[in-house]
Amino acid sequence: MQHQPQSDGHRRQCPPGFRGDSHELATSRCNGDCTAGYWCPLGSNKLRECGSPAFYCPEGSGVPVPASLGYYTKPAAGSEDGASGHDPHTAFG
Repeated sequence: MQHQPQSDGHRRQCPPGFRGDSHELATSRCNGDCTAGYWCPLGSNKLRECGSPAFYCPEGSGVPVPASLGYYTKPAAGSEDGASGHDPHTAFG
């Protein structure tokens, strides 16, 4: 888990939707937003793939977002690994 120092001297975990891949980060944004196609829970130090056509993960996701009923997601155009962004409005079936 990555932490950010606070002005009161206490360390706090990076918030959901942000990642921290170094120690003693100076801002509440840690190392930045989670990349589209991935999600970052509280205290995350790495990107986690969205992982299912039933979910999508826009930039800054703290949790995967369920696709609307009757819809599924697919890799975004130009995505090489299939995880770098998902289109939540692709018609199912």
